[in-house]
Amino acid sequence: MTYSQQKKLAIALCLIGLLFCQHLAAREVIDFNRDWSFSCIDLYGDEYNEEVNLPHSWNGAESWDADRGKVRSIVYRRGLGTYRKWHTIPEGYRGKRLFLRFEAANFVADLNVNGKHVGQHRGGYSAFVFEVTDYVVFGAENQFEVQVDNSANPDIMPLQGDYNLYGGLVRPVQLLVTEQINITPLDFGGPGVYLQQKLVEDSKAEVELITKLDNGSATNRELTISAAVIDRFDRVVATGSKSTKLAAGLTGSVELPITIANPVLWQGRENPYLYLVVISLFEGSQLLDRITQPLGLRSIAVDPDKGLLLNGMPLKLNGVALHEDWPGVAVALTRQQRERDFQLIHEIGANAVRLAHYPHGNHSLELSDKLGIVAWSEIPFVGFPIGPVGGYSDSEEFRQVGRQQLIEMIRQRYNHPSVLFWGLYNELPNSHRAKYSDSRNDFVRELQRLAKQEDPDRYTVSAAFVESVKEPLNQITDLQFWNRYHGWYYGSVNSLGPWLDRTHKKLPERPIGISEYGAGASVNQHREGLDKPYAVGGAHHEENWQAYLHEHNWRDISVRDYLVGSFVWSMFDFTSTGRQEGDSAGLNNKGLVSYDRKVKKDAFYFYKANWSDELFVYITDRRNLNRSNKKIEVKVYSNLPEVELMVNGISLGSHHGEQGVFIWEKVELQSENNAVKAIARGPHHQREDGVIWNYDRKAVYTNMLGPIIAERYTVFWMGAFILWLLYLLAHKTKLHTLGHIAARTSLWGLGACYVLYLVLTVVLKYYGLLGLIN
Repeated sequence: MTYSQQKKLAIALCLIGLLFCQHLAAREVIDFNRDWSFSCIDLYGDEYNEEVNLPHSWNGAESWDADRGKVRSIVYRRGLGTYRKWHTIPEGYRGKRLFLRFEAANFVADLNVNGKHVGQHRGGYSAFVFEVTDYVVFGAENQFEVQVDNSANPDIMPLQGDYNLYGGLVRPVQLLVTEQINITPLDFGGPGVYLQQKLVEDSKAEVELITKLDNGSATNRELTISAAVIDRFDRVVATGSKSTKLAAGLTGSVELPITIANPVLWQGRENPYLYLVVISLFEGSQLLDRITQPLGLRSIAVDPDKGLLLNGMPLKLNGVALHEDWPGVAVALTRQQRERDFQLIHEIGANAVRLAHYPHGNHSLELSDKLGIVAWSEIPFVGFPIGPVGGYSDSEEFRQVGRQQLIEMIRQRYNHPSVLFWGLYNELPNSHRAKYSDSRNDFVRELQRLAKQEDPDRYTVSAAFVESVKEPLNQITDLQFWNRYHGWYYGSVNSLGPWLDRTHKKLPERPIGISEYGAGASVNQHREGLDKPYAVGGAHHEENWQAYLHEHNWRDISVRDYLVGSFVWSMFDFTSTGRQEGDSAGLNNKGLVSYDRKVKKDAFYFYKANWSDELFVYITDRRNLNRSNKKIEVKVYSNLPEVELMVNGISLGSHHGEQGVFIWEKVELQSENNAVKAIARGPHHQREDGVIWNYDRKAVYTNMLGPIIAERYTVFWMGAFILWLLYLLAHKTKLHTLGHIAARTSLWGLGACYVLYLVLTVVLKYYGLLGLIN
């Protein structure tokens, strides 16, 4: 057996987990997350200290009241926090190279080792690496200090956004130990190996491995890169190797082609097949470095009329968007919390995720790969429709950090097969309204060119707020998606479809989609019948309107094959300072699942009925326990073809639903407790669900009058304020008699009309007539 064959055999044995020559050197990856000391000045100006493990955000505890199950405050701390860790570097590491890899720090991080400044990284949500070899003392305890600052900074995206910009070492940290020559960890936080899929067919796949090397030694070296592709059953299905020379102190790259015969393709949720690629760096027979990367073989194309083609097969993207945000930890999610999120995404049946509005942690991409969920990853170039600046700062510093953030995102996520789209911006305002719009638009064009240079095979996309197809921003990225809130912020629940058709007609050659749509909902607020809540600042966001809106929006989306896809906004409630809506302050409640992940809202089950193969039946409005109407509508969601409804043991018949929705009208309740049961049946399956509802005519006062007063109180107080001004004006102009008469008449008239308005509204709602006049 030749040396080359022996080496291939050794690699194969190691890859299937049976053998590897442990005496050969390779990189060590050391968990660096435990036993950090954290200090800062808190919101009250007091010094705060605690021992923490990473990931950590100092905003976690301050933003969530666990006892009340509520967001604690709409105010959160932005400023400086300091992390310190003492760690002994073994003497045995002398002669090695040491690196600290931070998966993310929000938003500026300065690393000091033993009191010496190593470097600064600007920009959150992406990994970065510092070499610390020359700063540590071998065989002794070393102090590692990281100063992290999440203060507003005009040079760093995001400048703003409808979400909270939490600070801290928000993702894990590792200490990397390598030989003097390595597969570089210093390539914008990327793995140093990039798997470029040149050809993907049923008969074969051709992949080019681009490996970046770093010779930190003082001598020229002759090196060999070897690669092996392992299938799901631990079988080596392809190998390759290539020799190269690398001069002392320099970096270089090696391109190694690999061919895989009869590959199994990564086909989304249908078959998320993953290979494992192991890349090894040798000098002679000595192993210097080794890393592993996932490989999911797939081809992608987008057609303006057919949407996305994955491996030549149409795949309509039925997606959800989500933030990294959990109660008690803020943006510093644990692995278990990410897994819970993706478990719920998988349960609902979504086949795509929009990882908004910044690059999410690597574990989220690993889960997307494994579950077959298509991912949209985006940089935090976040605007806001209102205001002149809109997320852009006209400075070279801002643009330079933005370029860096884009390169980091692409290189760190390049090998994840689930990522099909790179997002370049979200909701930048109209060019005619935005300050520095020409400079901003040129910068977006530069980002487009840079993204295609880094990755010519994937598509760029943007999430536009601006409706006009003539808007210059809407002409730049490969795909154009829009954030559309028909039936919530504007329009009706039936206006989305016509808008999509008009847009497609104006842009027949442009692939389009919906990047956000949805409505707010509180799981504690309910209303009998349908009445559109006030979207912005509304004191009541009833759950049934959210479900109703999604039913109609999805009906319009599902029948339009030209759409590349759509993304519900959002999968989970998340924190957003400045919002005070429904029954929560500081929370965006558009999620299909509550912020604490304990309650799946009605709309969650509507999408599950349309997207998931997991058989179920679900009675909606189940949390509206006390009913004021004797005759009510009962709505059920199920993905089985037939559902029977029973009330107090009496069958009300079976219905066949449309898009998973089954409705029984004028269902009569008896006094007190009513047992309502839905039985869903298929050819070989049956599922049941049940609720108990109480009928109480007096509930009209809490179910109707309360929400009405809460939502209309602004009208009342505005009127009172105007009358007060009139009264003061009358006194100032000494029109005492006329002023008093006018003020009193207006006051009593307005008061009487307002009371009459409330009474009529309650009566009309009670008798179900309000919809006829609204």
